[in-house]
Amino acid sequence: YQSWTQEVRITSGIATEFWNILLSPSTVPANLTTTLPRVERVFLSPDTDLVALLRTPEGSNTIEVDILRLSTNRTTPAYRSTNMKFDANRDENTEWSGDATYLSIPVLNAEGESETMLVNLATNTAETLATEKGLPHTDVRWGLDDSDSLLSLQNDSLLRTDRETRASATLGRDILDYDISQNAIYTVTTVGLN
Repeated sequence: YQSWTQEVRITSGIATEFWNILLSPSTVPANLTTTLPRVERVFLSPDTDLVALLRTPEGSNTIEVDILRLSTNRTTPAYRSTNMKFDANRDENTEWSGDATYLSIPVLNAEGESETMLVNLATNTAETLATEKGLPHTDVRWGLDDSDSLLSLQNDSLLRTDRETRASATLGRDILDYDISQNAIYTVTTVGLN
């Protein structure tokens, strides 16, 4: 495999995560090659057979999402929009739900406002994650052990939003950042790490 390196800054008490690290084979077997359109971002699913491929053609307000199934080496369109694009400035990634049926994607809408789109891969439809008081959800992650809820920051509050009803409950306030493990949520506040 080809090597991968990156210079990083480590902060005491805060997890440092790296997404989208793909170690490419030095040589690719002929049966694994495929022809794909230019892809800007790649996101592996919890089911390692699936990969989300994102494109935002330069200078356009368009986003295209395809799903690559590695076992068959085939792609299928999952979502297309001509009035938004991937929001690379949010320093967030597309997140797969634990059951690999949904994607949450940080986007900029046609007015240049940040939003998070929830893409249903079974129906190839998408909805905006509801906002309150015009504030976008940021740092969106799927809930602890399920695919029925999302965690996010809205201003300085940590929210848990039900995927079906879009009802949000506040889990904490004055939150600077958060991280999740399999059974716990860790928060960083002005007072410290909880």
